[in-house]
Parts: sequence; C-alpha cells; structure tokens
Amino acid sequence: MKRLLLIILLVLPLPAFAEGWMDPYGYPLPDTENRKTIAGFSGWLLITSDPDWKEKIDSTKSVPPRLTTVSEIGLGEKITILTLYKNPQTDTNNRIDLTCDLKITMPDGTLSSDETDLTCASEELIGPADNIRRTYLVIDFIAELKDPYGIYTIEIILKDRNAKIEIPLKERFALVSRATLT
Repeated sequence: MKRLLLIILLVLPLPAFAEGWMDPYGYPLPDTENRKTIAGFSGWLLITSDPDWKEKIDSTKSVPPRLTTVSEIGLGEKITILTLYKNPQTDTNNRIDLTCDLKITMPDGTLSSDETDLTCASEELIGPADNIRRTYLVIDFIAELKDPYGIYTIEIILKDRNAKIEIPLKERFALVSRATLT
C-alpha cells in the first residue's frame, strides 16, 4: 500500500503541490520583482488600465485575474495600482492582519509618497486562504500636464503581521509624451 501511495504521489503533476501564484492551467508562476511568494504567503503589485478591474478580481478566486497591465501611459490616461495577496496567516480568531509600506518615487527622484504600516487588510478571513484577494490600498493615477515625464517607481512592502513575513514588491511605469507632429 505504501508503495502504491508513493507511485501515485510521483505521478501527480507538479501544480498539485505548488504554492504561490499559478497560471490559468495550474502551473506555478516564477517570482518576479512585482510578484513573489515567501513561506506560502504571496503578494503581487500590478498596474492596470482596466476600468473594470474590481469586477475582474472579484469574479476569480483561485487563478490570477486577466487584467490589462501597463508599463507606460500618456497625458489624461488613468491607471490603477493594486496589491493582491493570498495565503495570509490567521490569528486565533480567524482574523488576518496585513500592513503595507508604500513608497512612490517620481522621475526626478523625489518621493510622491513614503508611508509605513498602512492597514492593508484587517478582517476575518472568509473562504479558503488561497483565494486571491486585494488589499485596501488602491491607488488611482491620472496623468496630468503638471506631472513630470519619465519613470515612476512604486515600492510596497506587504507585511503579514500574524506570520511575521514581509514581501518587498516593486513595479514601474513611464509617463511618456504621445504627442505627434503633423
């Protein structure tokens, strides 16, 4: 019987045992600067131009939502910066306690934002821990004429205070001139 169990375990596909972020087919996604898993706790910092991002995230629980990600925008364009997570640890009352450090660096190197220990999720965990959820930290950015052109860097440290795990995440976007000469 032990031999049969061992054979069954060896034949199961790798995704059955993987933790962290998965593609729609159940295969693990590699860690990147903006998407990581540490000790089973996963975080994903992403920038989307989808106006219906909330519906897309809320409609999927086990695989990453299909969002349009952007790396550059022009004047008047709107983006939303989101932090997703899964597998937070609960306390004895089945509550999660996530905080975020946020730093946004402008193209000239000045800080647009530099905040620590923002409440990112503090609630009873409802549903499986490996459901994909979004933090309370949602940043909308509309490129205006006064905004400098260049690379904006967003850094989030996603902290699971129950598990004592911190995940550093970083993402960038460029504000570019889309003007054309005629």
